[in-house]
Amino acid sequence: MRSIFNRLNTSPPQSVAVVGMRRTGKSSILYHCSFESIKQRYMDEPEKYIFTFLDLQSVRGIDVSGFFKHIGELAKTSLLNMSLPDKFLPDISLPDISDQESFLEFLKKLEEIDMNWIILLDEFEILARNSKFGPDFFSFMRSTATTHNLAFVTSTGTHLEKLCHTREIADSPFFNIFVSVHLGPFSQSTAEDMIERLSESSGIPLKEHAEALVEKAGRLPMYLQMGCAALFDFFIQEGSQKPDWLQVRELFLGEARSHFSYLWRNFSEQERMVLCRLSCKMKADDRSLTHVVRNLSKNGLIDEIKGKKKISSQWFREFISEMAEIDPPRSFEKKGWFGQMIERFSFKKETKDADLQVSDINAKKSSFSLKFGGSKDSEHRKNSEHQVSKLTVMFTDIKGSTSFFEMYGDVEGINMIQRHNELLFPVIEEKKGNIIKTIGDAIMASFNKPVESLRAAVQMQRILSEENKNLPIEKQIHIRIAMNQGNGIMKDGDVFGDVVNTASRMESLADSGQIIISEDLYNEIKDQADLPCRFLTKAKFKGKQKETGIYEVLWKE
Repeated sequence: MRSIFNRLNTSPPQSVAVVGMRRTGKSSILYHCSFESIKQRYMDEPEKYIFTFLDLQSVRGIDVSGFFKHIGELAKTSLLNMSLPDKFLPDISLPDISDQESFLEFLKKLEEIDMNWIILLDEFEILARNSKFGPDFFSFMRSTATTHNLAFVTSTGTHLEKLCHTREIADSPFFNIFVSVHLGPFSQSTAEDMIERLSESSGIPLKEHAEALVEKAGRLPMYLQMGCAALFDFFIQEGSQKPDWLQVRELFLGEARSHFSYLWRNFSEQERMVLCRLSCKMKADDRSLTHVVRNLSKNGLIDEIKGKKKISSQWFREFISEMAEIDPPRSFEKKGWFGQMIERFSFKKETKDADLQVSDINAKKSSFSLKFGGSKDSEHRKNSEHQVSKLTVMFTDIKGSTSFFEMYGDVEGINMIQRHNELLFPVIEEKKGNIIKTIGDAIMASFNKPVESLRAAVQMQRILSEENKNLPIEKQIHIRIAMNQGNGIMKDGDVFGDVVNTASRMESLADSGQIIISEDLYNEIKDQADLPCRFLTKAKFKGKQKETGIYEVLWKE
């Protein structure tokens, strides 16, 4: 917060880009910047600043005119809530904002009473990716910010110029006016001090467990908070003063697993490879991966101790080990992988949950042979009960759930996901689909009949569309759906193979309210009159030689 206000306190104020991973507190920081108490604490002359906070997630799809209108209404509300000197009030005759001209006039009126305008734009990537905002808009904003008492504070998951929908906008000098403030992990001393101080005031001191908590949960604020909450819950439930870390871990993962899964789904192939290597004590210092390691370190997921790199959280490292088995990165070296895993699991651990029996290792060997194309002798076939079937795989994802959790908290967020599940699960089951798993706010399902899978997707979108009509914008649920057809390996109620990997990667191409399908699936359903489609694009996914045709299902009546 101090870094942000140091830049806003200058004359004229300087624009700031707050950058950080999901759930690192970006939205909370922007929201609290406009609080009167925060202004009083960090600003030299707080009465000379008007703060306008706009959550772009709540106005998704807005155009330029709508943006200016929203900003104007919020600014007037902010002024009314400020304790301005009486001598200023008669002089304020501010125009309604609807375009660039009235925006500039509004700003000049503020300058007449010696005021600075700070516009806080949460989830700025939504605007940067909106094709309705072209180069002229960003050029105007840059010119206005550099010549008037105006500054922007944005929050994004990555650097601004990487988010734009065209190269022309990404190269715009608009982004040169920002100074980046990166949200990362606490230092070791800060993390332990926070645990000690806050737990002491709560009546359940955790000082003697602080170092162990940081080791297991990591130094990222949200996961550290989850670790503390899990330990609190354990002490309250068990009435014990000595933690059983196995039980605490399960309590922690009950909340953290969905967030870890989100990270895994959105990691690049190289990031997955680095994390998988580190999870089994392999080196990850190839020259070609230097920038990947640097970024993971900056985000608090990798630590370097005495020249050696390791995943910063024991519980996150164990999660990565699980994912390396279930969904390994394609570029990961197959040769020697299983040997490295045996070495990792034979390493002596402090906690008993890390001990593996010979039977467990044999089971894992069978699983790894299946996934990595290992030995297929008769004994392997006998012990691995699996079958290959042609099926349709569906991935869904709630758009904006990150912002919802940050704005309304975990309880409301869980309630929202529960409502989503209650509406959509019956549709999948009605169309004879199988819900393979849920990962936080995402669903993975499979269908034997491609036509029924598409009808399920259409019905899901229509149900949510109808449900949203009676809800305020910020409480609406919007999903994106991606589907692929192909051969999948079915084992123990789960599905593996290229059909799954492609569907998962397609999901990131879909927008809110869209249903996109692969060319293979389109060829199966293209003659169905009730399922009209249009060609969107061709995409080349990592690990595949050929481009995949992508089609959109036109479900809106």
